[in-house]
Amino acid sequence: MLIQRLGHMLRRPGMWVGCDYDLEIQLRGIITDLWFIDEVDEIKNDHDIINKLIAEGLYYPSNVANGVGNVFRNIAPDIGRYKEYICSIYARIAFLEGYLEIKALLLPDEFEALKARIVKGDFSRGYNQKALLDELPPPSFTVTKNVYCYASENKDSGWIYFDVPSIYIEGKGYQDNVISIRWPAPLFEDGFELTKEGYECTRRGIAQPKFDIDTTMTMWSAGKKWSPSESLLTIDEEVRKPLWEDLW
Repeated sequence: MLIQRLGHMLRRPGMWVGCDYDLEIQLRGIITDLWFIDEVDEIKNDHDIINKLIAEGLYYPSNVANGVGNVFRNIAPDIGRYKEYICSIYARIAFLEGYLEIKALLLPDEFEALKARIVKGDFSRGYNQKALLDELPPPSFTVTKNVYCYASENKDSGWIYFDVPSIYIEGKGYQDNVISIRWPAPLFEDGFELTKEGYECTRRGIAQPKFDIDTTMTMWSAGKKWSPSESLLTIDEEVRKPLWEDLW
């Protein structure tokens, strides 16, 4: 029953929860409940998942419940909804733990060939949902027709993700373009890139300050209190240069 519920939630999160915070708590809770039932390890818990995601650069900061959502909120701040992104990350964890069945796995050579095409820029512009699916093999896993995930038979290879959220663009209406692509890399941001359409609908390519939560929490723990008129601490962010700019 829990495995079935986990699978449904990962595929259609909007039918189960209303916010990113609740989604992450429930997903981790189900996986840790399954560990308990399977007697995996009595000290293995919710923090094991968080620590793994922190190490991969997919959870920030460490002291909040919706850390995966915060990663995507920072890197693509104008998307407006992050449930599908969150589910795509937890789906891989569920798969590796044996709680999510996936049949359409790519052969290792096919997976590496797809990754090479992505890095080269083959999908960097002009792809909507239909064009993408016409070009690629069946996805290994899909989240609400908004994130298409490709996994290799080699479980150590990571996953490839094509993000295709429905976004309203001024003067164009709702669009279902591929706005970002994620692939395995030593650092998360090295394997994340916005497409041309992605740069048109988010400020991620523009330098902007972001909340300095680490310094703020250190000062708060030491007794610092902020007045209503006092500005919060920020970090100036450098402009992110598009990997495929020369192709546009």
